[in-house]
Amino acid sequence: MRTIAAVVLGYIVMAIFVMTGLTVAWYLMGPQRAFNEGTVEVSVAWIAVNLPLSLAAAVLGGWVASRVGDHPRSLPVYALAGLVLALGVVSAGLQSSAERPSPEVPVDELTTTEAAKFAIQPAWYGFVLPLIGVGGVLAGGAVARKAKESRGESSGGDSGL
Repeated sequence: MRTIAAVVLGYIVMAIFVMTGLTVAWYLMGPQRAFNEGTVEVSVAWIAVNLPLSLAAAVLGGWVASRVGDHPRSLPVYALAGLVLALGVVSAGLQSSAERPSPEVPVDELTTTEAAKFAIQPAWYGFVLPLIGVGGVLAGGAVARKAKESRGESSGGDSGL
């Protein structure tokens, strides 16, 4: 049960971090810099903000899963990484084959929710995010494990990451 709770909590932390970060980024950048002019295609600037934000969220999620799960073989971290990969690949596949409706209001008037609904990302982007997520989760788990080891804590038979 603790492993499942760790994975779920790690994922929730990741989601909250990304949603909060992207909302702040949207208000700071505005649609003028988040989208290419006159379109709902995300800009290079938006991608440059989103990728490191996603990596930070994944590191935090991996750290949480490791700390909450406290498993000697880092099972919660690997389970979270697998979940991130599976959901990311499915999402990327769905995104690449989905038709996106056009917004009914000008791009400058979109809310954050509407922007997320209508945004068009490059095809490669959806497939890169799960890889960043997996790497970040594993890195966050490793950081938590090393911090625990440096404090001399042990959960019995720990082989680390």
